[in-house]
Amino acid sequence: ARETRLEQIVQDCESTWALDAEKVYYHVDRFVAAESYSTISRGRWGISANLLDAEQRRARPDAYHRIAALNLPERPSSQGEHWTISHDKGMNWNTWLRFKMKAIFEYSVKAHWKELQETEWYIYVDDDTYVLMEPLMALLRWYDPRAAHYFGRPLAEDAHPLFVGGGAGIVLSRAAALQIVAMKDSSDCDPLHIKWGERVHQGGDAWLGDCADAAGVHVDMEYGFYPQPPVANLFGLFGDAVSFHGVEDHRAFREALAANASGKAYDPRCVPIFADHKYSCLPHFIIGGVPKAGTTSLYKYLLQHPDVLPAADKELTFWGNFFSPKRRPSREEVMADYLPKFPKIAPSDFKVTG
Repeated sequence: ARETRLEQIVQDCESTWALDAEKVYYHVDRFVAAESYSTISRGRWGISANLLDAEQRRARPDAYHRIAALNLPERPSSQGEHWTISHDKGMNWNTWLRFKMKAIFEYSVKAHWKELQETEWYIYVDDDTYVLMEPLMALLRWYDPRAAHYFGRPLAEDAHPLFVGGGAGIVLSRAAALQIVAMKDSSDCDPLHIKWGERVHQGGDAWLGDCADAAGVHVDMEYGFYPQPPVANLFGLFGDAVSFHGVEDHRAFREALAANASGKAYDPRCVPIFADHKYSCLPHFIIGGVPKAGTTSLYKYLLQHPDVLPAADKELTFWGNFFSPKRRPSREEVMADYLPKFPKIAPSDFKVTG
């Protein structure tokens, strides 16, 4: 959903998790691809030169990292924020996402490039997903790519087939992909079918799920595909992880994983909250008092410490004040009106605020 940042996305992935991947294809609209990469080939299956440098190609002659150019309808101009859930994006945007997923799927399965035809597994991830390659490969070794397998994080909707949510990753064996692609022109796989107007989930992942169900390919239950990055220092609770969706900064996440492995994880004093697709630490203290009791001086003394950051104002009066009774605001009020008055503190760089 962020094709205008193509070069940055490629750089972020190539410097982090994609380093360990054998084959990586960045699927993008043909015209967007041509603006950033002059080596895109012509024809239906447009593709770039290998993005790996000469040294990497010598070390791994069978590794290919490329831009895959798609023929897509015109992209909607609004409602495409990547953090917006499917059923809040609007019909136009979701229709485009279905066409995009169909184009990505057909490209990966039908493109005549030899390196793709030899692929045993297809893993589709969003650009803000961080893949843990070693655990992923270990998981795939339990399965036979010659059998039809379709798994990831399953999502359910009443009266519709179970499908794999696209954010954290969709995994298809080659056998499953070939079985599904044979149904691509059926009514079940029509991105413009009238059924989409009645669905809660309307995006590309639901489209692929409907096609898979029509082709007799059903979801295998698997774990480890997480829709959000881990909270603060709780990496230990995600021992089965193969991917995390919603990772805004791939480099920072790689550093966090390294810190966790070395025992230098996030500061345990942070009480994290997930908002605006990111984790930040909650305010850490409240100074309660009455007029002329020295609270202003106390606050100023605290702010002299380099690890204490101020709020937007010394007296927020959100929870009540000397002249009005205490109040019990709703969670929505706290999120919308209270927390924005404090600096955003990353769990990896904890500071005290209040």
